Amino acid sequence: MSTAQHPVLHVARLTLEAATPLSVSTGSPDGVFDTALVLDANGLPTLPGTSLAGVLRHACHARHGQAVTERLFGYQHGNAGAISRVQVSWGSIQDSQGQPVQGLLLGEAAQRLTDDPLLGFLRALAMRPLFRDRVSIGHRGAARDTGKFDRAILPRGCRFSVELSLWSEQVDDPDWQALLALLASPRFRLGGGTRAGLGAMAVRQLATASLDLRTESGRQALAGLGSDLAPSPLLQAVENIERGVAAEVITLRLKPRDFWRIGQGDEPLSARGEKPADLLPKTEPIVVWESGHARIRHKVVVMPASSVKGALAHRFAFHHRRLLGWFAGEPVAEEVQDAHDQAIAGLFGSIKDQAGGRAGQLVLDDLYLDQTEPATQTLSHSVIDRFTGGVRDHMLFQEEMIWGGGLIEPRIEILSAEALADDRSREALRLAIEDLCQGRLALGAGSSKGYGQFEGEYQWKR
Repeated sequence: MSTAQHPVLHVARLTLEAATPLSVSTGSPDGVFDTALVLDANGLPTLPGTSLAGVLRHACHARHGQAVTERLFGYQHGNAGAISRVQVSWGSIQDSQGQPVQGLLLGEAAQRLTDDPLLGFLRALAMRPLFRDRVSIGHRGAARDTGKFDRAILPRGCRFSVELSLWSEQVDDPDWQALLALLASPRFRLGGGTRAGLGAMAVRQLATASLDLRTESGRQALAGLGSDLAPSPLLQAVENIERGVAAEVITLRLKPRDFWRIGQGDEPLSARGEKPADLLPKTEPIVVWESGHARIRHKVVVMPASSVKGALAHRFAFHHRRLLGWFAGEPVAEEVQDAHDQAIAGLFGSIKDQAGGRAGQLVLDDLYLDQTEPATQTLSHSVIDRFTGGVRDHMLFQEEMIWGGGLIEPRIEILSAEALADDRSREALRLAIEDLCQGRLALGAGSSKGYGQFEGEYQWKR
């Protein structure tokens, strides 16, 4: 590719915010945790350009097909090929003032890493990262033995500065608009665990310019633009950046009936008593932006998307088998079992084995409670002897439960309409969601004790 063939350079500088926690890992353990986040030379989180380009290419192929994807991102077919017309920079983390941290900071400049509260917080995470406990799922849809692992995450709200460019033949190139539209696609999720609520990105700022290098003004603008990722007066801001719409969207409005707790936290929400409860709600810090400045909120209650998705997946499987007429203890034809397996894999994905795997088409985001100090209650329990069914001596434990709370609004996105092309699958998902809204499907811990029941309503848009 030469500037003679593609004399117009389209440039966009954008601010990406992690709408949910982000897990862009190195792919290797660090000796303590199973995954380690990618860091730059300053020890700060960063977004590799390959991650951004790969996700954009995948989203382009899903939306526009192979021909457009190869025209934009290049291809290699035997001896024939073309390089990518799209160029993507690495994403530089922004400090608490919204300024990107670029290059290796040395000497007096390195003082910025400790003086800025957000950068100091993020550097500390490199030593003691936030993480999510996960379990490997077997072919039966249940947890595998010795399959527990953890995934390091970056808090919700972290912002990155990124530059995106495209070499083109014309100033008004529809390919450029198609490329920018991918940034708002529901498929634009970065890192690992994207089907478990992680990696959702929101475009907070976007400024673009189209530079015709055949003209003197275009060449001067390119020289004045420089390589800095900070906003430039040569770029024109784009307003009203909205997230794209999936094939189908289901919005739930749930309210807890009484006590509930999801996950296992490290810090108690209340300060009652000298000893914290043994079982605590899951909490995480998040980054909140107000008037262009960031602050850190500690101990925010989180409802991981995996806790909702896992419950829906099992109830979906139950209803789908019931609609197939496949009941426990009865023989089943091979084609019936294949239809059941394909329905689950099409919507929720399948594990990667010798036959390959597939990503699910049902996506949820992690949710965080708005309440600064939710109402809690510490409940005491006795450990039951598994052999006698009686109470074990000196085995009292406590758990801190959240009482009620405001509305919780999970948003379910179905990325592909083919995932629910079968009427039986659609009906099974509807029944599973109704069970959740009517309190027949509990979420979180203690469901056998009556905890985790919600009630509410849902809206399904196609």
